[in-house]
Order: sequence, then C-alpha cells, then structure tokens
Amino acid sequence: MKKDNTIDMSRYRYCPEDKRKLELDAIFFEMKDFRAWYIISIPVWALWGIITAAVLAVYLTEGATAAEWAVGLAIIFGLFLILLGSIPFIKYMAKRPNRYLKERLLANANTYLANPYLSDIGEDYLEQIQADLSKGLRFLKKHNLVISEQYIFGSVKEQGLDPVAIPKEQIQEIAYAIYNRPFHTYGMGIHSAMVLRQEFYFRLKNGKEIKVYVNDRNHPALALSALQECGIKMIDVSPKKKKV
Repeated sequence: MKKDNTIDMSRYRYCPEDKRKLELDAIFFEMKDFRAWYIISIPVWALWGIITAAVLAVYLTEGATAAEWAVGLAIIFGLFLILLGSIPFIKYMAKRPNRYLKERLLANANTYLANPYLSDIGEDYLEQIQADLSKGLRFLKKHNLVISEQYIFGSVKEQGLDPVAIPKEQIQEIAYAIYNRPFHTYGMGIHSAMVLRQEFYFRLKNGKEIKVYVNDRNHPALALSALQECGIKMIDVSPKKKKV
C-alpha cells in the first residue's frame, strides 16, 4: 500500500498549549482503545430500555397509583443516572496516573532496546521520553501510533495497551503488512467477515524486531503515511493477493 497523498497530515499534529496534555499518562489515555467498553455498554443500555418499557407497559395497562408512578419513575431515572455517570467515571479512572503502564514501557524497553552488556534502562528513560513529549507530537490519533520528535509509540499487544517507545535513531527499517483476513471461519471454507490487519515490524540496529499493531480499519493508510514522513526505510511484506 502506497502513501495516500490526499491525507492532510497536519491535522494529526498535537501541540496543545496546556502542557499537562503532553504528560506521559495523558498520552497513554489517548492510546487506549475504549471501543470494547462501548460494545459492552450496548446490552446494558438495552436492558435499561427493556426495564423501562416493561414498567411503563404494566403501569399503563393495569393502572398505578401516584405513589407507584413515583417509585417506578425514580427507579428508572436512578438507573439512567448510574449508567450515564459511569461514562465520565471510567474516563476519570483511565486518566489517572498509571504506574503499571510506565512499568510495562520500561519492561519493553529493556526487552528490545537495552544493551545486554550494559545496565538495564532505568527511570531516566521515562524522563527522556517526557522531555521529548513536551515539545509536541508530530502525529497523534486515538488507538493508533503516536510519533514525537525522537520516538514512535505503539502497543506490542493486539488487544489492550502494552506500550513501547522506540527511538527513531535505533530503527534500521520498518516492514509493514496490511491485508484482510477472515474473522471467523466455518466449515466448507465459508467466512463470516473479513478483518483488516495492520502490522508494523520495527527492525532495530541491534538485530531485534518489535511487532506493533494498529488496526485502524477506517483509515488503513494513515499510520503508514505518518511513518513514511519519519524518513525511515519502509518495506512492504503484505501477503500477495491470489489471482482468481
């Protein structure tokens, strides 16, 4: 897949006046994928709708006193407020300082970046990252890659956030695979759906390789375009389509 020259990459630069939005925990929040929470919330809201419809149907059909209406509506409204209030609460919890993600960032740095003949990467690595983040971001898109002046941030897990910050100067080349694969496979070769896969392999000068997932199905060329702007050698290793 070639770079899409129609993409306005300036839209994805991130240089807020409020420097707190460039703190590492704030960037972690931007990298998190809350789509699973939205999917989980659908049956919860549906259940609330069913309860509401059932209460109203019984009250309207069989009749109810003013006191019963007051109790029923209070329960319905109370459940609504609880569900509605859970949204900002989840976001508040997700924005809190996350020591675990910082530990994972250090652990991944020691796994992929550390020199085995030197001491492990320490807390000053986080300080170096924060200093670079404070200058602003060249690229930021939710659930996608984050690119600062000196680092490329991504997740080494396909589901959930397991962050890694890769110094650009340590990258030899980037191989990428963008292709469709079956989501579910049934008997007789019948597939329920095709899912877009976006995998980036950061091949480092120390001989190691970091596999990073993006899975931005609505903008498959976006991450590729952002990485190409870094000026690093790119190699397409996508599976070739079979001729019919």
